[in-house]
Amino acid sequence: MTLPDEYRDLLTGFWRADAFFNYLDTKINEKSHQEKKDHISLLVIDIDHFKELNDTYGHLCGDKALKFIALKIRNICEKFFPDNFFPVRYGGDELVVVLDNVEPKKTKAFGMKLMDDIQTSPLKFEDQSIELKVSIGISSFPEDAVEGKHLFQLADRALYISKKLHVDRVVLAKDINTLNLILRYKKYVIYVFAAIIIGILAFTGFVVTKEKTIPVRDIILKSGGSLRGKIIYENKTEIVLRPSLQKGTGKITIPKENILKIKNIESME
Repeated sequence: MTLPDEYRDLLTGFWRADAFFNYLDTKINEKSHQEKKDHISLLVIDIDHFKELNDTYGHLCGDKALKFIALKIRNICEKFFPDNFFPVRYGGDELVVVLDNVEPKKTKAFGMKLMDDIQTSPLKFEDQSIELKVSIGISSFPEDAVEGKHLFQLADRALYISKKLHVDRVVLAKDINTLNLILRYKKYVIYVFAAIIIGILAFTGFVVTKEKTIPVRDIILKSGGSLRGKIIYENKTEIVLRPSLQKGTGKITIPKENILKIKNIESME
């Protein structure tokens, strides 16, 4: 499919978004009539922290970063898929590559290679050497979708998840549901992990409490005496007390076998 140069983006030399879906839909329509459908893979590529880059170094640096990434994409495509790629500047710092007759496994390898090349060759701007990173979402026809817009939406969603989980990574559309569950329950996983750690500490007899919430207590000793203060550490055999009238970080260790009773006096905030 041949397009006039008026459909090219002036900054990157890639095709513009208005040519993208026309090309993609044409390719999908061709393959939909095949008995054994060839692959079409779609990569959506986004520069990580692009706004911060513009805010820190200015928009001229942002433009140079886009041209730098576009050149990296073109060089790798021409090396590995010289007749099978269609590069697009979709908008802002979001770039798209359509790979014709390239299966998902090879597409992911391409994405990883692109990320590695970008990270290992910093952008030179004025007297600065700036490390750039990208995140990538990938979808494939016919495995993930059989319609152009849906295929793009899945790759874009995979890109979004890659940024939510961790920037600088490749996410496949087939993994979206699994990774969505991880995102949804991530905080609960943290709570469970914390509960496990607390359980281990309790099982081993070692408990640490925040001093601000520890009540003041009277420790009645079997010898007849008593001590007042906060219990700041405790295990199966002893307690560590910070006496109420003692300033600084002084503390007393009392064997539990010497304690007759422990009484709560008041709560300290």
